[in-house]
Amino acid sequence: MDYDENLSDEEAEFEEHRDDHDDEITRQECTHKLSMPDYIMEPSVFATLQRYFEAGGLPEQVVDMLSNNYMAMAQTANLLAEWLILAGTDIRTVQELVENHLKDMILKHFDTKKADAIFADDPRMASRNDRVPHLEDVVL
Repeated sequence: MDYDENLSDEEAEFEEHRDDHDDEITRQECTHKLSMPDYIMEPSVFATLQRYFEAGGLPEQVVDMLSNNYMAMAQTANLLAEWLILAGTDIRTVQELVENHLKDMILKHFDTKKADAIFADDPRMASRNDRVPHLEDVVL
């Protein structure tokens, strides 16, 4: 006999309601993430999308959330760096400007718990070999 066959009608209704409630909570958590600026650029976007769809999320809403919240911050920074180089600024100076600003922002906004969560969620991150030696002292 199957587990579901052993449930009374009342118990089955309660289980169904609990599953619906869990799906709603999951959709709310995913909606919060998917509505963040430039979330489409985050490494965890595919896992979030999978959770959202498995919980009954609608594709149309995902498209709206991701497109409405796409700010192109990284692309804009790259474009501005290219413009500085085209305007005659030495490429090493531009690289130094970007790295110094990045270093300042990391020091200002770094959250150890969030960083630990990223490494815990994606084991590939812990084994990365593309370190930037002069910035390692900022995050280590």
